[in-house]
Amino acid sequence: MIRSVHEVEHNGKTVRLLRVYNPHGETEWTGDWSDKSKKWTADLKKKFCFENTNDGAFYIDFDSYLTHFSSSEICMDFHEHPLPKQEVIIK
Repeated sequence: MIRSVHEVEHNGKTVRLLRVYNPHGETEWTGDWSDKSKKWTADLKKKFCFENTNDGAFYIDFDSYLTHFSSSEICMDFHEHPLPKQEVIIK
């Protein structure tokens, strides 16, 4: 399930990130922007209330998502940490 969509500036480029949740288990993305990715700066970790836990929830950049996933569900989850409104993109 896609929980949220965000745009961030990273190394001078705009990156679109998806917050994804796997409700069927604890399997998570392990590439760029995963929990263990070195792309997370201290500032971004703070802004996104980042937690490195194996809970089935993870971030993935949009291009990687299109390459590795064929379908998803979009849902509203009021239990997620709220982010500043300017970070949420709805198109």
